[in-house]
Amino acid sequence: MRQKLKGNQRLIDAIVPTKFVVGCRRPTPGNGYLEALNEENVEVYTDMFQTITETGFVTADGEAVDVDIIVCAT
Repeated sequence: MRQKLKGNQRLIDAIVPTKFVVGCRRPTPGNGYLEALNEENVEVYTDMFQTITETGFVTADGEAVDVDIIVCAT
């Protein structure tokens, strides 16, 4: 995962799991998913937001962000 995230420490800290219980299984992200997070036209927000609007969302700090798509993942 770290290699596919191209050393982007912010994304590594947010996405790469650090605590596994013995025997725990996690699904592997699909082909191209991690690489897509580093594309120039992609901005990854990992902090909580206040609300979703018609054109995007409002961050916890009150900044309105317009987006083309919102992907929610756990």
